[in-house]
Amino acid sequence: MPGGVSAEAFAAGSSARRASSTPFDESTTTDDLYIIGANADFDRGGPARSQSELPRPNNPFVIGYTPLLSVQDQESLITSQRRDLNARYNKQFEALGFAHGISAGVDIQNADYAR
Repeated sequence: MPGGVSAEAFAAGSSARRASSTPFDESTTTDDLYIIGANADFDRGGPARSQSELPRPNNPFVIGYTPLLSVQDQESLITSQRRDLNARYNKQFEALGFAHGISAGVDIQNADYAR
């Protein structure tokens, strides 16, 4: 984690931004993803599909490290929760001598982010 970048270092180009002024700052990320889904075939009624995802990232970090405190006492946490639901129904049929298909569904997403 390089820390903040001054306006002068930013203006000087990428070669001026290669060193860290805070070499003991750190971060890790763990991503857990839970997925549940179902498919159903209603024969002449057509197929339907549903899936729900619950990703759970965990991102502890230290910015502004000091040797006067333990790393655990300096750690902050970024949390993010997202909920996705996807449901879809498809129907194939013939009408007026042609093959047709219709699809109806819903995609719902909701998220919370905190630092």
